[in-house]
Amino acid sequence: MTTAALLLLAQLLTPTTIPSPSPAPGYGPWHLGMSKDEVKAVSEFGPYSAVASTGGLETRNGLFTDQKTTISFVFGEQGLRIIQIWAYEGRDLDQAVSAFYRVYHLLEESRGAVEIPGLSVPAHADNPTFTGIVRRALAAVPPSRAVKVQIIPFNRLPEINIFSSLMKQPQLGYYYVFLYYRAP
Repeated sequence: MTTAALLLLAQLLTPTTIPSPSPAPGYGPWHLGMSKDEVKAVSEFGPYSAVASTGGLETRNGLFTDQKTTISFVFGEQGLRIIQIWAYEGRDLDQAVSAFYRVYHLLEESRGAVEIPGLSVPAHADNPTFTGIVRRALAAVPPSRAVKVQIIPFNRLPEINIFSSLMKQPQLGYYYVFLYYRAP
């Protein structure tokens, strides 16, 4: 009887861990569902400016893979619904593909296996392999046509859509690489 009493006492004295809710999905200090004021309160990456076309906000002081970048925020009835990271914007194909590789690498590290629809990229491709495959895909499209290549994690969560797009806009001569965190 004494052993049973000691076991019961030990169980009562052992702290019970209360599961904490998992953090809301998002990127860095921003998570989906935040209000505009809550986004602006993340002051280390401010100042934030209004974006007339979306009614949202953006900062030019965000970080992506330790590089300063623009991050845009679009809001809906439920608060923050899209986080758009501008990994690259410009005319240099090498820099665009390099930024796309950084996105690929980040998504593989944080989300696991990824797919690039229409391309056969091996898991954990190194920079030269990945760059070669993407450059060949872009070169296969006539120079006057727009093109979009996307990266999508295989492991998708119901509470967030994560994907990246490398786009070539021939009319402007620009390449864009965006990484999106979106509410479904």
